[in-house]
Amino acid sequence: MSRFPKPRVHGSSTRTYRRYAAISAIRTSALNGAAIAGAAREASGLVGITGAIFLLAALVSAWVVSLRQSWARIVVRAAGSWIAAIGLLLLGWTLSGRL
Repeated sequence: MSRFPKPRVHGSSTRTYRRYAAISAIRTSALNGAAIAGAAREASGLVGITGAIFLLAALVSAWVVSLRQSWARIVVRAAGSWIAAIGLLLLGWTLSGRL
């Protein structure tokens, strides 16, 4: 028996599966992060987290492509730019020892 219940298929099954996959990816990455700290398995935990993040990024990208309004795509693109900028800022602070 599976750990996760199968999503109900009705009308918009693609949307249901996308939600299910996103929730599974978030849950998996949270559990992997907790397992890294507890078991000192940095390499295998990193592979799991990387896979979950890739899955989530692919699902979000597919959702953005399906948007019809051009302003919605621009909003998502701007939000992604801000997230990338914050990530680079934090990386720079971490490497310089300020964080």
